Amino acid sequence: MSIVGCSTFGFLVFFISLLPNISYSQESLRLNYAARVGPLNAGNLIIDLRPTPTTYEFLGRFKTSQMMERYYKWSGVFAAKGVLLDDRFLTEAYFTKTEDKKRKQVVIFSDKEVRRLRKTVEGFKTKPRPRGVDLISALFLSPNCYEGSQVHDGEDDYFIEIKKKYKQRLRAAARYFSGQVTVCRYHLKDNKNRSRSLEVAIGRIGERELAVKVVARVPLLPNPTFRLLVDPKT
Repeated sequence: MSIVGCSTFGFLVFFISLLPNISYSQESLRLNYAARVGPLNAGNLIIDLRPTPTTYEFLGRFKTSQMMERYYKWSGVFAAKGVLLDDRFLTEAYFTKTEDKKRKQVVIFSDKEVRRLRKTVEGFKTKPRPRGVDLISALFLSPNCYEGSQVHDGEDDYFIEIKKKYKQRLRAAARYFSGQVTVCRYHLKDNKNRSRSLEVAIGRIGERELAVKVVARVPLLPNPTFRLLVDPKT
């Protein structure tokens, strides 16, 4: 096995061994987002964030609900680390392990390249490193509207442009966040020239500003929506 192969394998083993057993200090913050597609409960996105004044790490996971799995099944675990510079999250390393009805996939994003594994017999395939910041850091964790021109999912990058920014009061049921927010409206385009509109509402949780509601505008279909739960037990 080459040096690159050894380092990639070691990085993968490190992340997989870390995921089930990760523990966070009192400075960590757990974010639980209820996902819905129209009237359907689609699942929960859980993000454990551990920031310091200059760096950050997070561990996230998502699994579609049983109701949603009648139509679409997807689960994923993802982790990242990076630096904080003037309230901007800058991704240094990113890992995802995802599964749907058709395939399983592992993606490792490092400072030089991306390694993707879909079929064990084929081994890892190397791809160019995507540009920008990962989607979770840019859209869910950023305390301000994202001003960059690109974001990525660990494998592919997307062009993003902020179209509008304004303040309003968000009103929601008791289990969700309510209060003053900054709304960021984006236009997102992938490398196949497919476009989407995104709307992110940023509110204050404790001492931090982060996304409390994220909506993807899908033409002719119900809009996937993530809302931050303030009491996950309700």
